[in-house]
Amino acid sequence: MTNLREQIADLVTEIDGLFEAAEQCRKGMVVARVATVACVPLFMASLFGADPA
Repeated sequence: MTNLREQIADLVTEIDGLFEAAEQCRKGMVVARVATVACVPLFMASLFGADPA
């Protein structure tokens, strides 16, 4: 019985770790999307010859 409890506790710990990793991935995806949206106007300006600086 104790062995099963240990296995369950280990699985819960692993699930918690995976949940935190998934949250970090989601945050990274949001940052990447924001960076992409922010860079589009700069790219368009350089494409058409405007100096964004």
